[in-house]
Amino acid sequence: GPLIIVDRDGSLAMQVADKAFMLENAIYSVIAPESCCRIIFHRRLSAGEDIEEVLPDALNILRPGVEHLKQIGLVDETLPEPEKGAHTDYDLTCEVIKKSLIKTLNEYVSKSRKGKKLIKPSIIKKLKEKKIIIWEI
Repeated sequence: GPLIIVDRDGSLAMQVADKAFMLENAIYSVIAPESCCRIIFHRRLSAGEDIEEVLPDALNILRPGVEHLKQIGLVDETLPEPEKGAHTDYDLTCEVIKKSLIKTLNEYVSKSRKGKKLIKPSIIKKLKEKKIIIWEI
């Protein structure tokens, strides 16, 4: 069946999930941009440049944004955030995530109904009971 993972930083989800979503302002990186600055641009920092001045160059190297990750196939869909970020409106952010999950699950259920065994009927029943799946099975 489909593999759905809710992961704090995305590292596991993007590696093994059937479908990966990312909030529009999130980043995905194996290293914090500030740590990248200290390693790669240590000479500039030692010469007196402020880390805030070097940070854009580190981000350009890392390219951790959702648009680049979509281009290289690590992210399937971008989820919109409130204007000032996901942390400013948890209810709205959770609703966006919930709608995306429901839509995705319904797509899998639709495929299951066409003869492809993507989700076990017992799991579909549980999801319907919790009003997560809206398809009539």
